[in-house]
Amino acid sequence: MKKFFIFFLYLAAFSCFSLYLNAQTLELYTTSGNLLQYGDTITVSGTPQSSELIGHVHVKNISSNTIQVSCTKSYLYIVPGSSNTFCWANNCYPPNTFTSPMKTIAPQEIVTDFSGDYYPTGNAGISYIRYTFNVYHGDSAWIVIKYDATGSGINSYNFAKLSTPYPNPANSVVNVPYYLSSSQKGSIEIYDMIGKLKTSIALNPKQNMITIPVNAYNNGIYFLQLKVNGNSISTEKIIVKH
Repeated sequence: MKKFFIFFLYLAAFSCFSLYLNAQTLELYTTSGNLLQYGDTITVSGTPQSSELIGHVHVKNISSNTIQVSCTKSYLYIVPGSSNTFCWANNCYPPNTFTSPMKTIAPQEIVTDFSGDYYPTGNAGISYIRYTFNVYHGDSAWIVIKYDATGSGINSYNFAKLSTPYPNPANSVVNVPYYLSSSQKGSIEIYDMIGKLKTSIALNPKQNMITIPVNAYNNGIYFLQLKVNGNSISTEKIIVKH
């Protein structure tokens, strides 16, 4: 009888958890369209001298109802002397505003106007800020943006960089995180093992991720090269395996 009661409690708890998951009305995406899990961390990198570091998230209403959604920021840790603003509901808010007004989101609508703006103002360090999207009389979804302002800033190229591509090996697409300042013109060039240029892709400094299709590439090793203002900055290796 005791074992049955414990099993019943476990089943009831699991059912409640399943209902909670099914009740979620929001999905969060990167600017490249990659689905984020609640609580995921996005990294935006720069230097203490960067004018601002900007993190973007797209918010989708996956329910069949029109909803009202506000955004709340929480400082998990912020470097002393730095500051942060954020934009939501067609407005941007000063550092001392932590909760925005409501924004109306139609069923299946994707809202792209959110940004979390961070200002190092010369202070080196890493700040963690959580942004929570709250459905009025409903659930919520959240992510953490890691603002890494630890770059050296010796010249304009030192804080332009590629991060580790994934998946690697890649089959159909490869995701490539990168960072550019707003004043930089950058591109990713892909070379095969014999140094033949396969493609060149212009980068948007307002984004921090690009998805590159590789399904037409032969199996083998390729090199991704970041170029900024015509200068080669960094290289990453990928393996294509179908």
